[in-house]
Amino acid sequence: MALIWTQYCPDDNRFLLLLVDIDLALGENIKALRRARYAYQQYPENEYVLEKYGSVLLINGFVYEGLEYIEQAVSIAPGDYGILINYCSSLLEARRFREAVKACSAVIEKDHKNGIAFALRGKAYRSMGILTQAEEDFGEARSLGVGVDEFLVRE
Repeated sequence: MALIWTQYCPDDNRFLLLLVDIDLALGENIKALRRARYAYQQYPENEYVLEKYGSVLLINGFVYEGLEYIEQAVSIAPGDYGILINYCSSLLEARRFREAVKACSAVIEKDHKNGIAFALRGKAYRSMGILTQAEEDFGEARSLGVGVDEFLVRE
């Protein structure tokens, strides 16, 4: 049914992105990549399509290429917290720790209660060996209700 819907409603990027999410949830990462690429071909300037395509590339091991698409999404929607948080996480995955600190700090500047940004920034600080600042950020994330165990796992 999804293929039929896509054929008759090709201009609905939200539906295409939902199908990508379903593919990912089912562990169909290659299928998700194909569908995300199709969405990008249809909507190359949509920030959510760019972010999703970048994320799926990351999941499939194309870290630097995926990061490029997420950076494009940030340039289109610099105030979208979801995209910015994904950008912070992607920078960490690309091992660009200083840039991750800067990006997470920008999110925190706009929203002092964003525990995920504190946790991600803490992970970046820890990766750079700045342990005191990392512990402060992890503590702040905990106080905001974010569990930090997943951020403490060594790579």
